[in-house]
Amino acid sequence: MPAHHSKRKRANEVHSARVTQRGNVPKSTKQADAKTPVGPWLLALFVFVVVARSLSSKHRVENSINEATKLARDLERLDPSYGREYRQRIDAIRQRLENVSKVPVHGAWNSGFDPEVDRLGQQQRDLLLRGHGSLVRTGESLQISRQTAHETEQIGNEIMSDLTTQREALLRTQNKLNEGGEHLKSGSKTLRLMYS
Repeated sequence: MPAHHSKRKRANEVHSARVTQRGNVPKSTKQADAKTPVGPWLLALFVFVVVARSLSSKHRVENSINEATKLARDLERLDPSYGREYRQRIDAIRQRLENVSKVPVHGAWNSGFDPEVDRLGQQQRDLLLRGHGSLVRTGESLQISRQTAHETEQIGNEIMSDLTTQREALLRTQNKLNEGGEHLKSGSKTLRLMYS
């Protein structure tokens, strides 16, 4: 082999070694890495986060519904008409939540992004948010009504106590008047005996 061919071969080997030491990767390796299937894993992670958030929101709404139902029962004991009205509103919200729960939440785990599934998931979140807002307002109204009923009950008890006190005072006054009438009768008899 000629000397200039061996020198050129040696120079090419040294250049390849330097390129490898600098961290440059051959094109074939880059192309192989670019084809690594990362997309489905990211999609699965995104879907898992969305489902977890939706289930957490649903759990919070169900807890709020249960608390509102207890408040409505307490209010129904104090005022049946108000309690019945709020119970009906809470039942309607509970029914809406059950209907929303039947809609699949991003169920296509292996099919990639599905616009229809994404639209249904967004609708479900919107319905849950609206239902939760309505439930919060209903709970606030229940709290106000319960407080009003409690205050009204306290005022009624105070009025009953005042009426009882006034009744006792009237009875004592009546007894004194009766005693005074008896004294007047005795005095009139004494006067008649003196002047007869």
